[in-house]
Amino acid sequence: MRCDQMMGLPPKAVIFLDDNVTQPQVTKTCGTFYGMFGNGYTLYERQLKSGQIAKEFVQAAPWSSGPCFFIGLRVYDTNGTCVQEFLWGEEEIDNC
Repeated sequence: MRCDQMMGLPPKAVIFLDDNVTQPQVTKTCGTFYGMFGNGYTLYERQLKSGQIAKEFVQAAPWSSGPCFFIGLRVYDTNGTCVQEFLWGEEEIDNC
């Protein structure tokens, strides 16, 4: 069966967000990407306790009976400079 496969954020990014996102969460959309049948999926931006912003992006989308969407996370300082990235490893992506 062919379908979109959402791999989501790397585990370290999920832990980072759990520890650092503002409460209550301030979440905005920061983009959209599309699957094999034209379905749109939202990318999110989150406000962090430090004043920084974390933004999701599509890191990779290899094919295995449909696209496998690996989502990365970039952290930007208050000047808009990327100061940290959370990425999937090449081996994890290759093994999908």
